[in-house]
Amino acid sequence: MARVHGNRIITRRTNYSLLKDYRNYRSILIEDFKNICGYCGKNFEYISCQSQIDHFIPLSFCKENGKDELTYKYENLVYSCSVCNRNKSNDWPSKSFTSHHNNIQGYVDPASSDYDVHLSRDENGSIIANTEVGNYMVSHFKFNVRPIDIIWLVEQLQEKLIVLEKKIEQQMDNESFKEFYIISKKLNKSFSTLKEHKEQL
Repeated sequence: MARVHGNRIITRRTNYSLLKDYRNYRSILIEDFKNICGYCGKNFEYISCQSQIDHFIPLSFCKENGKDELTYKYENLVYSCSVCNRNKSNDWPSKSFTSHHNNIQGYVDPASSDYDVHLSRDENGSIIANTEVGNYMVSHFKFNVRPIDIIWLVEQLQEKLIVLEKKIEQQMDNESFKEFYIISKKLNKSFSTLKEHKEQL
């Protein structure tokens, strides 16, 4: 089992300048969320899917219940892919500002340690539920029908290739290792090309 975010730890900074337009937080959100979708963990280096800023407690719910300040509070923002943002939309079953779920339905803030309690990845990189709330999120984000696992596996493979290349470099006098080294270099170059042309895919 692995974390949805892998080895990246998402934490929102607490020292920031308060801005009236939440879209102006984009640059620090990218840093704090390590350039991945807070919900599904997709790395934006590998995908052409548009990044968006989601209001964890939905914008409509905040405005309808007199909490306009939450529309621009950094603590309520999630760096998200457009698919996760669209799937979650205005859904907020808890109807509360303090309780985000009722242990059956609702959501967990991806910048909290509780996210790992409710969701994880199996050995194939698929996002799976560990709790009832996790089941609710898998269903609403449609984690079980999206190719999130492929992106995860490609990234994991590249990380392992980098480690392997370093080990092979130390054994370059061995012809077999040299061949593996050349192949891994070509594969890594292919990954780089994939990133460069992701908009066309």
